[in-house]
Amino acid sequence: VEPGQTVTNQDVVLVMSDRLILRAQVDETDIGMIAVNQKCQITLDAYPEHTIVGVVDHIAYEATTINNVTIYEVEVLPRTVPEYMRSGMTANVRFIVDSRTDVLTLPAGSIIERKDRTVVMPANGTKNNDKKFKKIKTGLSDGKNTEIVEGLQEGEKVLIPDVDFRASSNSSKNNPFMPGRRRRR
Repeated sequence: VEPGQTVTNQDVVLVMSDRLILRAQVDETDIGMIAVNQKCQITLDAYPEHTIVGVVDHIAYEATTINNVTIYEVEVLPRTVPEYMRSGMTANVRFIVDSRTDVLTLPAGSIIERKDRTVVMPANGTKNNDKKFKKIKTGLSDGKNTEIVEGLQEGEKVLIPDVDFRASSNSSKNNPFMPGRRRRR
């Protein structure tokens, strides 16, 4: 504001950014897993190599609909505000729903879900390509790694199943998007 300038109650004169608040949009299907004081990890698009620890401060009571998706606004406070963090930056928030330490984990791709059980293929359980399966019990998973609760001990090696992506010879005949030979009349 300059001397002699007219100011109304609609004009912004001062912005205080001493307390940065992140506003995250959470889908209604996930809002049940979010709670006040829940820990989260913040990653800024401008600094993706840095992770900032935060905590949920407030969850909106009223939902809004954006593009036919019902969302709730969740306010997140960083525990400490790094000096590179600025108001208006784009951020991604990862809410910590559950965590465990000192547990045995396997890559999710090494675990096979059967109708009645969950199994892995032990590396020492192969004889003449006859793979033996070992029953296990799983715990938490982040989609990449899965906690093993029972059935394996630390140091045991397992195989990761190979997935065959080749299409069968008959599939290209029925697929209109696959090139093939023309039929003769």
